[in-house]
Amino acid sequence: MKTFKLDPLGFKKARQKSLLRTIPIMLLATFAGIYISSIDQTNQTSSTSTVNVLPFVIPIIILAAGFGLFLGLKRQKKQWDSYELTIDGDNIIRIQQNVPTVSIKKENLKEIIETPIGDILIKTGLRANFINIPSSVHGREELLKILADFGQILSQPAGNINKLNIIMPIGVIVLMIVFYSSKEIMILIPTGIILFAGLLWSFIEIRKSKHIDKNTKRASYFVFLVLLPIIAKLLIALKVF
Repeated sequence: MKTFKLDPLGFKKARQKSLLRTIPIMLLATFAGIYISSIDQTNQTSSTSTVNVLPFVIPIIILAAGFGLFLGLKRQKKQWDSYELTIDGDNIIRIQQNVPTVSIKKENLKEIIETPIGDILIKTGLRANFINIPSSVHGREELLKILADFGQILSQPAGNINKLNIIMPIGVIVLMIVFYSSKEIMILIPTGIILFAGLLWSFIEIRKSKHIDKNTKRASYFVFLVLLPIIAKLLIALKVF
């Protein structure tokens, strides 16, 4: 039996990568939320003047987003430090704090892929059942030799990266803006249905994932606070009410 851990210094690179991916999406989502709120406020009809709450709301949104990012990085650091990869006979086992243990038998292994940044992906026939080994794992060369006994290690082409994690959040934000800024039923219905289906799908994927921590899974229930206004707006557009 052989156990591998991650280099603590390697977390700096992982944190930088996470920030470069997360901050632009957070800023885009914040500005989208402010824009949607400004539309709602503009559309309000009242005989009395309404108070502009955006100067008060914007700092709160930014502070909340920053605090959420801080907590997320803190959880990520704990997961990084607790990462253990154990190879015991024909079993490859990944143990990590606050996430389910992943165990892959040699007979269930589909392929081993080395990404352009040096990460190693161990895949099975089930999309959600895989193991990701960061490039900064201690004893990487020894690990590669051991994994070679499990199967051929394929190299992933530099341009062949998973863009879904970037495209999906941006797509949801764009759809939100279109959905809440449009009054045309031919636009509201398709965008609303796509939004509802996409958010519900992401909720289900988060709940099933073996690579997302318990706190994030609990927080995923807040998606229903986003889904309820979408449903209400769709029902109103269809003149159900």
